[in-house]
Amino acid sequence: MQICIEVNFGENIFYYYCNLFLPFDIGPSSQFIRNSEKLGIDIKQIDIVVISRAHMDHLGGFPFFLWTNKIKLCTFQESSTFSI
Repeated sequence: MQICIEVNFGENIFYYYCNLFLPFDIGPSSQFIRNSEKLGIDIKQIDIVVISRAHMDHLGGFPFFLWTNKIKLCTFQESSTFSI
């Protein structure tokens, strides 16, 4: 079975660890929601998000994520600065 997803700069990667899906970055838009659905990942079940840097191509889709999910923890790289 082949699954086609759209990828943009800063798009997210899902890690599966200890029965948890851990998104690394969100990407620049709401596209990650559609990609997650295609991959069978229920983003309402995600408790932790890791953002590598505070750039819009890595977290621009974060508001869309928050409208869908009330996460318990979001972590940013310590030296991140916002560049909008």
